[in-house]
Amino acid sequence: MTAVRDERAKRIDFDPDKLSAFYLNEVLPGAKAANEKLMAAMAELKPFSVPEGLKTAMISGPENYRRYAQDVAIELRYQDLREYFGRQANAILLADSAEKSGKEFAGDLRWLKRGGTPDVLETTPNSHTAWLLARLLEKLDVAYGRGDSDAAVAALGEIKKLGVFK
Repeated sequence: MTAVRDERAKRIDFDPDKLSAFYLNEVLPGAKAANEKLMAAMAELKPFSVPEGLKTAMISGPENYRRYAQDVAIELRYQDLREYFGRQANAILLADSAEKSGKEFAGDLRWLKRGGTPDVLETTPNSHTAWLLARLLEKLDVAYGRGDSDAAVAALGEIKKLGVFK
């Protein structure tokens, strides 16, 4: 048996008119609003140009077709954003600092100069902030994969607040 933390299912009559009304009046507007909120949060972090045909499909035709086009646009935007930030984190995490030490890999944090200014550890691209970004991207993946747009927007906000990666 599986326990459901946040049950979203609710009983509705199996009447075609009622099902259609429920979908058109509750499900579709809610899903589109959540998608718009998620797209806006992603746009704050990284610009993305939705292909013209898809952009047109998002504003024309029946509402359910528009929602489908919006879902496709979000997926393209999400993959672009995920790859962009993942590439930045990986570039730092996979870099070998042997060239700095001339010896074995010692890690990049060893070479950071720390002093009286706000800690360089938290404000520069380094393995510490790259790991923070990687963990936030994983948090974003989980939320996005569960369809939890509020948690995905929150994770995007944390990435933005990290402020190191642009």
